[in-house]
Amino acid sequence: MKKDLQFKTSTNLKSLFNENFEKWDQNNNGGYEELGRRCGLTGSYISQIGRFGRIPSRSALILLAFNFELRDPSSIFKAADLIDSWPYKKYVHLSSQPKEGDSFVSLKVDMEGLLNAVQTAIGNEIRPKTVKENLKGRPLRVGYNPFKSWLFKSLDRDIDGTFKGFFPEVCKMFEMSLQTKIEDSVIDYGDYSKLFQSGSLDLYGPIVVAPNLPTGVIFTNPLYRIGMSLVYRLRANKSLDELPQPKTPKDLLNSKYKIAVVKNSRAHLLCNTRYKRADKDLIICATLEEALDRTVLKGISNPAHCFMVTSVDAKFFEQEYKRDVKALFVEKGNLLDLSEAGIAVRSDWPELVQAINESISFLTTTGTLLHTLEDWRPKGMEDVLEGI
Repeated sequence: MKKDLQFKTSTNLKSLFNENFEKWDQNNNGGYEELGRRCGLTGSYISQIGRFGRIPSRSALILLAFNFELRDPSSIFKAADLIDSWPYKKYVHLSSQPKEGDSFVSLKVDMEGLLNAVQTAIGNEIRPKTVKENLKGRPLRVGYNPFKSWLFKSLDRDIDGTFKGFFPEVCKMFEMSLQTKIEDSVIDYGDYSKLFQSGSLDLYGPIVVAPNLPTGVIFTNPLYRIGMSLVYRLRANKSLDELPQPKTPKDLLNSKYKIAVVKNSRAHLLCNTRYKRADKDLIICATLEEALDRTVLKGISNPAHCFMVTSVDAKFFEQEYKRDVKALFVEKGNLLDLSEAGIAVRSDWPELVQAINESISFLTTTGTLLHTLEDWRPKGMEDVLEGI
């Protein structure tokens, strides 16, 4: 896990933080957001200290030590592997009322004033620039995933020149929250990671989270959850063993079933892990269309018994090719998986992930995200496509 993180971490800092945060939270009843406010950090940044041991700036460490009232405040420097000496020779602490006769140096501090005072010192490290500033006048480039065409009115622009759909509406909200313009286009699934690497694309979605990607793609928090199912061949093929339709997900452990997956998709990950299939035992396809062809066509080379895909796609393919395929494991109780779908972000911009996650958190808390999904969710898909 550590090698995937875009920041320095320390297990000792993680331990120290978690040991002291619980006591602090009981006394202040403020949670990550309040502690973050007192230290000039966001709540999500504070949570990363507890989850991963993320090392903040020197100034933020000092404020954490003050708020935790550490008996040995210099211990937080040691825990963060910081070689600097503690800057105060006498014991300095935060106090709402200075104690008379206290031999220590006692500070009566207004927390808002303290936050303003340290913001300049730590701002460049914690919040180097806004997304708008980092863009330097250019728009945020967003790619729409055509695999999720059922969440769009069309994959073509509307008469007013804009795209209509769930993700375009969410992106309009990002325009407001990030205070920037968005440049959007439909991008083939197989191309988006290359565009990330070249710097010509910033966001791509919606996309089912697949942490097995070889490129350094970062995923945001989820926008919704979606089931995973099978599209199973009905027409016999001489190149395939005649097998009964799998009745339970465990039947897929039988290596005689030839399963097609789209490369680096969630289905690819599930087959590698849950169903114990090495890549050489899978039919790895570049596109969803190729996986469908290998499951539908009779005379195609390297045919498949089935291919794994989202439950929404499986149901639509069954409707369109009812003589050729059947959708399996599409009921709520027997889905192959219930996977999170979010937004892929280029890996060299972790600050953008944080900004997007804060926007998603607000949209989720207010119910806006769920309401937007319900507006665009295809009818009859409530059991396999659910909001957050």
